[in-house]
Amino acid sequence: MKLFSSYCVVSKFLSGVSKSTPSSAVVRRSVASIRRVSSMALQAPPSKSCEFSTTDEGLTHMTWKRPPSRVLVIKKIRAPEVQEPFKKLVLFLRQERKLSVTVESRVLDEFKGDKEFAQISEDLQIWDVDRGPVPEVVDNIDFIVCLGGDGTLLYLSSIFQEYIPPVVPFHLGSLGFLMTHAFANFEEVLERTLTASADCPLDVTPRVRLNCQLKLLSSSAKKIISPEA
Repeated sequence: MKLFSSYCVVSKFLSGVSKSTPSSAVVRRSVASIRRVSSMALQAPPSKSCEFSTTDEGLTHMTWKRPPSRVLVIKKIRAPEVQEPFKKLVLFLRQERKLSVTVESRVLDEFKGDKEFAQISEDLQIWDVDRGPVPEVVDNIDFIVCLGGDGTLLYLSSIFQEYIPPVVPFHLGSLGFLMTHAFANFEEVLERTLTASADCPLDVTPRVRLNCQLKLLSSSAKKIISPEA
């Protein structure tokens, strides 16, 4: 049984960060704490579009193998305060950066009657999470942008049971301990993310998930049975 799976979140950074520039002490402590949990946690997940490396200081860097072209946007559902930021983000990704943007099908219900979004949605790729399959989505996504709070990020983690593409989280919810960036400078953050290279790699924070199996002990047969039995 696999004990740990991991995913990487784009860390906070300063403008003009270079390969030799150390990241924040927060990131350093985060990576150090993960290392204490298990060395397995620092094994970056495989990816067709990006690669990861670890510095002597214990920081994790990410660079693109090829220019990213496909992004999944996950937003907090039924949150009016996230709707306008979501539209600004999608417009930037589609019109400014010319990326293929995928959104959940349930997001469309929130924008019924919105003529501006109706024009935007014609260019979007729609994903029905309930119908899947998740592997097909993963194979066609370079990175994920998450809008909301910690609950939204945990929801994202729950629908990707294995590999999760790199995540750029923006805090637009009530709790944001796991959300790295403020939305006010989203264009700068995404430009930096999209241009990560060997000369100017991106600092990322590996985060660990515990993958468990729940088994019940039969009182009569004294044997372990699955919860569905």
